[in-house]
Amino acid sequence: MPKKMQAGFQYTPEILRELLNPINKEELLTLLKDWGIKKIAQELNKVETFLKSVGTKLSQKQIEDLWLLREKELIFRSRSWILFKFTKNSQEIKDFHNIQQQFEQYLVSHQLKFNNEIKLYTLRDEIYINLIYHGPFRLYEENIYDFKVIRSVQRIRCLINLKLGILRMNGRSLSKIQLLLNMIKEIFGINPKKIPIPAYIISDFIKDEKPIKKLIVTCPRMVGGFSGIEKIVVEGPNVVEGLYNLQSRQEIPFSFQGLQKVGPWTEAKSNSARITNRGEIQISDESHQERLLDMIQD
Repeated sequence: MPKKMQAGFQYTPEILRELLNPINKEELLTLLKDWGIKKIAQELNKVETFLKSVGTKLSQKQIEDLWLLREKELIFRSRSWILFKFTKNSQEIKDFHNIQQQFEQYLVSHQLKFNNEIKLYTLRDEIYINLIYHGPFRLYEENIYDFKVIRSVQRIRCLINLKLGILRMNGRSLSKIQLLLNMIKEIFGINPKKIPIPAYIISDFIKDEKPIKKLIVTCPRMVGGFSGIEKIVVEGPNVVEGLYNLQSRQEIPFSFQGLQKVGPWTEAKSNSARITNRGEIQISDESHQERLLDMIQD
C-alpha cells in the first residue's frame, strides 16, 4: 500500500510500474506536460521516464489523473459490459460539480452514504461514473504464515453516451449495479432498458467474426432430449473450422451443426470481441465497436 504523506502519496517503483504498464507512452508524456513538468526524460522507457521526471511521491490529483489514463486504456479491452439503451438526448453536461453533488445528495437522502462514494469523470467523450465501495473482508497470506485481513475497494463502472442513448455497466454486485441505475434514472431523467443478446444475435456474430476462438452452448433437456450435461465449451484458435475438420477428417460425429441442435449459443468470443446471452459485451478492438452495437440493437 502507498504511504499517505502530508502532500500526497508515496508509491514504490513496483506499484507505479503496474499502474503505468497499460498506458500509452505518448499519452503519458502529454500528461506529464499538462502537469507542468519541464524536464522529461523522453529517451527512456515509460516507467523510467516517469520515475526520473516525477519520482515516487504523487499528489492525490496526480494519482487520480494517472488512474484515469489507465482506465482509458483498459476500459473496453479488459472489461465486460452490460448494455442498456435509452431515448437519445442531445444535451451536454456542463456542470459536473452540480451533477456530482446530486449523486452525493441521493446517497445521503437514502441513507447510503456509508460505504458508498460516487466519482464522475469524462472519458472518451462519455460520462464515466464510478460507484466505489468496500468489498467483504478476506484473509490474505502476504508471506508464509503471515496473514492479514484486507477489505479491497470495488467499483461499479458506468459509461453513458447521451447522444447515442447507450449506457454500459460493469461490476460484480448486482445490488450495487441496480443502485447506480436508480440514481442515474433520477438524476439524468432517463430510463435505461437492458439490451438482450439472444441466441440468433450470437449466431450472426459467429458468422461475421472470424476466427471464433470460443463457443459455449447450453444443453437444456427439453431441447436436446438428454440430461447429464449442462453446457459444452469449445476453445481454440479457430473452433468453427476445427469442428468441421474434426468431423470430416477424424469421422467423429461431433460437429458445428450438431452443437446448434443441442441448445442455444450462450457465449462466443473472437479476437476482437466477446458476447454472451447475459447481455455482456467485451470489445478489445474498438474499430469493431460501432458495428457490433448496431448488430446487437437491430
